[in-house]
Amino acid sequence: MNFSALGFKSSSGNARAVFPLLLLAPALFWSTAFSEIAASILVIAALTEFVRRPGTRSSVAALLQAGWWPRAVAGFWIVYVCGLLVSALASKGHAPDPADAGRIWHCLLFPAIVALRVQAPDVRTAGKMFVVSGTAAAILALTNFSITEAARLEALFVGNTTGIDLLTIAGVALLWTAFREFPQADGVDRRKLFPWLAAVAALAIPVFLAVFLSAEKAPILVLLVGSLSIAAANRPRAVPLMGLFLSGLLLLAPRPFWLSVAWVGAGNLVDRYALWKTGLTLTAHLPVAGYGLGSFERILPAATSAMFMSRPPASWHNDALQTLLESGWATCIAYCGFAATLLRSAVASCRRHRDRWTRGPGIILGLLFIVLLSFALVGSVISTAVLGITFWTLAGLLFTFTLEEHVDEVSAAR
Repeated sequence: MNFSALGFKSSSGNARAVFPLLLLAPALFWSTAFSEIAASILVIAALTEFVRRPGTRSSVAALLQAGWWPRAVAGFWIVYVCGLLVSALASKGHAPDPADAGRIWHCLLFPAIVALRVQAPDVRTAGKMFVVSGTAAAILALTNFSITEAARLEALFVGNTTGIDLLTIAGVALLWTAFREFPQADGVDRRKLFPWLAAVAALAIPVFLAVFLSAEKAPILVLLVGSLSIAAANRPRAVPLMGLFLSGLLLLAPRPFWLSVAWVGAGNLVDRYALWKTGLTLTAHLPVAGYGLGSFERILPAATSAMFMSRPPASWHNDALQTLLESGWATCIAYCGFAATLLRSAVASCRRHRDRWTRGPGIILGLLFIVLLSFALVGSVISTAVLGITFWTLAGLLFTFTLEEHVDEVSAAR
C-alpha cells in the first residue's frame, strides 16, 4: 500500500488551509458571526481542494486503509451526522432553531481539516494567534471589572460561559508551551531569560485572572487541575510555586463562586444533578430519532427548571445526554464512540512515540481536546456555535497528527 498518497510527508503547509485556519483561530473570542464565516471559508476551501485535486481524493481512499481506528472514527462521524439530519427532519413540526441547525454543518470541519492536510507549523502559528487573541480579550474584559464590586466578570462578545471556556483552553495551551520551552539553566544567557519570563507572564496573568474572576466553577476547576498537572509533568519542583499562585487567584474569586461552593459544601446537590436525573427519566419513552434538535425547552418540566439556584438552564449541560434526547441512542453512541476512539488512538500513539509527540503539537492538541470533553460532561460544547466549531477543528487536527504518526510507523515497518 502506498502511504505517500496521504500527503503527510510534505513539511510545507497548505496555503488553502493556512488562511482560513489563521482567520478562525483569533476570531473565536470576538464574534460568533465572524467565527462562522471563517469556518465556512475553511469548509469551502476543503471542498475545492477535494474537487480540483485528484490527489486529495486518493488521500481519502488511502486514509480508509490506514488501519481499523481511522475507519472507526470516520464511521462514527458518519453515523453521528446522519443521526443529526434525521432528528432535524423528524422533529414533528417543531423546526429547529438556526443555531441548532448550524450544529450539523459544524461537523464538516472535521473532514475539512483532514482533507486540507494541515501541517504542524500551521498549527503552531494558529495556536499563537489564538493565545494572543485570548489575552487581548481577557484584558478588555478586565478593564470593565472592579474587584470591589464582588460580582462575576462577564466575558465579552461571544457570551460569558463560551468566552471563559475559550480562555481556559488558551490558559492550558499557554502553560504547556511555557513549561516545554522554558530555557534550561545550563548555557542560558540570563539577559534573555527575563524578557522570556516577562512575555509569558504578560500573556498568562490576564487569562488566568479573567477565568478566576468569572466565578465559573468548571473552568476554574479545569485550570486548577490542568495547571498543577502540567507543572508536575514538566517541572515537579515548580508545583509548590504554581500552587501558591493558584491559591492567590482563588482568594480573588468573587462572591458568586464562594456562594456556589458553600451551597455544595452544605450538602445540597449540584443543580445539574436534578437536570440530568430528569433527562434520564425522559429516555423511557424516547423516540428512535429522539425528540428533535432544540427540544430542550419543549420537553423540560417546569419543576426541574425551578430547581436551579441561579438562572434557569439553557441546555441539558451534558453533550452525551443532549445528543441522546435530541437524536436518539444510535447518534449518542456514535458521538461517544467518535470521541473515545479518537482519544484512545491518540494516547496509544503518544505512548509509542512520546518524543515526536512532545516535539510536535500532538500533546497540546490532545490536552485541549480533553479540556473540551471535560466541559462537555458538565455543559454544552457541540451545541454551542463557537465551542462546536472549536471542538470539530481540534478533533480534525488531533486526528490528522495521530494519523501522521501511524502512517510513519507503518511505513517504517514496511
